[in-house]
Amino acid sequence: MRILQVGGKPFRRADDQTELARRGVTRVLAQAHQDPFICLSETPFDAVFIDLDDEVYEGKTLIGRIRRARIELPVFAFTQTNDLRFKIGILDFGADDVVTVLCPIDELLARVRAVLRRTERHMSSTLAYGPVEVDMAQRAITVNGEALHLSPNEYQLLELLVRKHGLPLNREACLAYLYAGRDAPEIKAIDVLICRLRKKLADRGAGYLIKNVWGHGFKLDLQPPSERRRDDAPSDVRKRARHDAAELVSA
Repeated sequence: MRILQVGGKPFRRADDQTELARRGVTRVLAQAHQDPFICLSETPFDAVFIDLDDEVYEGKTLIGRIRRARIELPVFAFTQTNDLRFKIGILDFGADDVVTVLCPIDELLARVRAVLRRTERHMSSTLAYGPVEVDMAQRAITVNGEALHLSPNEYQLLELLVRKHGLPLNREACLAYLYAGRDAPEIKAIDVLICRLRKKLADRGAGYLIKNVWGHGFKLDLQPPSERRRDDAPSDVRKRARHDAAELVSA
């Protein structure tokens, strides 16, 4: 899970980053000289945490910019005020939740998962795509009922693909998602991760799931690769392709 934090709340303690990392969460802290809206537009995140009491950023204005741009991202607002009208106004302005008290990390992450379920139309924190099941709360994946042991980056990438439910993802988006706020390797690192995932999925009988999308990237697809007819020579395949193309042109 990738979270952009704008302002000092909610994570301000020195050990918060360590606690988040233990739960598979990367927090990126917006810098004072950066426009967080541009960061959200250029880098994929799962949620944004906005400190409404921070003097550097205008949190309410940022919420409005996010919603006007139709960025479908869970927005959590944090404030020390208990003014009911203020909180209602923030919710009506586009925030998904307003938190006014110190909230344990596990509860905050559960709230994020709850909003993600609604926005991504999942019924629970356990996602399924064909033989793959992803338990987002436990960060565990099974394939055909057997546990699939993955590295942290492999897990994050496969979870992201499952959450997109067959929609293609380009390499740049995958790289930004996995290494947000950190020095990223070369783009070929995504191909290496995909290759390792395919091998591990193949060991569970699901090596066909991850498909290349020409000119774009990768996606999940339940359709096994079609086998070429055995009586087709390569020249026959090329001839049929030219014939089909000619028919399309003449149509």
